Amino acid sequence: MKAALISDTHGMLPDPKKFEKVDFILHAGDIGPDWYKGKRGIFPWYKDEFSEWARAIGKPIHMTWGNHDFIGERADHSIWEELLPENVHIHVDEQVEIEGKKVWFSPWSPTFGNWAWMCSENDLATKYINIPADTQIIVSHSPPHMYGDFTCYDKLHVGSGELLMIMKNLPNLKLVVCGHIHEARGIYKDDKVEIRNVSLVNEIYDMIHEPDIIDWD
Repeated sequence: MKAALISDTHGMLPDPKKFEKVDFILHAGDIGPDWYKGKRGIFPWYKDEFSEWARAIGKPIHMTWGNHDFIGERADHSIWEELLPENVHIHVDEQVEIEGKKVWFSPWSPTFGNWAWMCSENDLATKYINIPADTQIIVSHSPPHMYGDFTCYDKLHVGSGELLMIMKNLPNLKLVVCGHIHEARGIYKDDKVEIRNVSLVNEIYDMIHEPDIIDWD
């Protein structure tokens, strides 16, 4: 069994053919175009373009939001069940079992500027403390501090220190899937945990990367 790992699509949808050999997709946030840029509005984009793409893939797509996804923060969660196809699942601060593995989804990032799904590290600690001890995979928009979080402009590590701390206290954790910092895309390792920043766009929002395909067994 194989999974495709993606993040930071920002309204650009990869060719469905790229997912023909996978069984499902995990998306770590920044899904759609910025809400104020859509010529017809962001809801029609999800209802039409995104839904058509998801139906063409025809396999489960498990997603969380990111800091550009204001619409996910401001719209009632129930609306997405009506708007999106049945194979699309949006998860916020929850653990779900996917093909035998327990996966926690988190849309949050440490605060900078005035973006969606952001809070202080102290507040992040109160969210991450709810991650069950049996979690095997975390899908987080933010990377953990020092892994996949180095910005090319500020030359700083901007990932969450609280996420890194909770990682070290989850005995069954094997993988963190993240995005957010486009230019830090890559595979990293902290002790027993692999961290994959799977942003599909680069720092100037060109989609230059392919989905990460991993074995799920």
